[in-house]
Amino acid sequence: MEASQAEIEDDDEEKNPSLQKIAISIKGIEGAKTIQMNTTALENKIDAIRVTNSVASALGVHFVDYLEPIAQLVIQ
Repeated sequence: MEASQAEIEDDDEEKNPSLQKIAISIKGIEGAKTIQMNTTALENKIDAIRVTNSVASALGVHFVDYLEPIAQLVIQ
C-alpha cells in the first residue's frame, strides 16, 4: 500500500513543525510548485544578525577585521 502525497506531507509537518510550506502556481509551468522554509533557522539567523549589529556598534572601526568572515557566514 502506497502513502498518498498528502499523507507524506502531513507526516513531514509532524516531524518538523518549523518547516513552513506554500504551494504556488506559476504561469507557464504545469502544476503547482511547493516552496518550503525552515522558519527556526531563519529566526536564528535574524537573531545572529541583530547580535552582530550590536557588536559592530560597540567595536566601531575595529569591527572591519571581522567583516569578511562574518559576511561569509551570513550568505551561507
